Amino acid sequence: MICFFYKKNMTKLFSQRYGYSTLADVIIREDMPEAIQNAICNCYDKMPDANIPDHDVGGYIGVKNALTEYLWCNFLNNRTEDLYEKHRYGENIDVFIDTLLDNDYPWYLKLDMIEMSLAYLFDVYKENSYGFKESPSVFEKNINKEFARLNYAYRIVDHFIVEITSEKEIKAVEKAIDTNSDNVRVHLASALELMSKRPSGEYRSSIKESISAVEKWCRKCTGEKDLRPALNKLSSKGIKIHPKLHSTFNILYEYTNHEDSGIRHALMDEDGTYTPSMDEAVFMIVTCSAFINYLNKKNTQI
Repeated sequence: MICFFYKKNMTKLFSQRYGYSTLADVIIREDMPEAIQNAICNCYDKMPDANIPDHDVGGYIGVKNALTEYLWCNFLNNRTEDLYEKHRYGENIDVFIDTLLDNDYPWYLKLDMIEMSLAYLFDVYKENSYGFKESPSVFEKNINKEFARLNYAYRIVDHFIVEITSEKEIKAVEKAIDTNSDNVRVHLASALELMSKRPSGEYRSSIKESISAVEKWCRKCTGEKDLRPALNKLSSKGIKIHPKLHSTFNILYEYTNHEDSGIRHALMDEDGTYTPSMDEAVFMIVTCSAFINYLNKKNTQI
């Protein structure tokens, strides 16, 4: 994607060395690869079981078995008797795991199944909380943790799955990489590479690289050494931006560069307990890329 701008003696960028040339390569969306399937299955496997009343046949049933029956009938739309028959013949049916690991099953229906599972578990918990060792919110929290760890573009919010990184946001980052000078591209490519580190991304450094891309653009335009004076001088170069937007990026710069608590320093807050996450790294690279694209457009209108 970005090979065309290399000079003869220029070393390869992070994005080309590691294969992360776009945000779409780092953030997984509209798919559910094996690693994410397995991570979700692990969350299900670790979910403590609970005994709840079985109103159909009397007695009690384990909540995992109840969830399996619920999904079999209400998600796969199969007959209950067919499930019972399979059990009678010793066939172990686990709808949640079997569906997640079925590569022929669409990724978005697998997310539907997770939503339906959460809705069922929370409804059962409201009626039978005494039987649970822990709230289903722990199950939900564990899935969100795995989504973040594996750079999945979705999160569970109030039991519903929402997209946190859209196609438009990805396009904004790609455009900023494709249409800017070498120095700006280097910082954005570095931000992507650092974000995608395994087993855990270097989010603090990724955020620093994102704001550095904005700083490089503004410094090149104005000749100033730092972002604050460079932003102040943009208007003298004919690039007029709204005062609120100007103020917002000054605040973002302070967030990354405060001498006591900024990302470019040892701590993230006064007591050292705050750590940036994948979500913040994505927010920063998308925001900084969009701002650079905005500045490019303003610059062409001079």
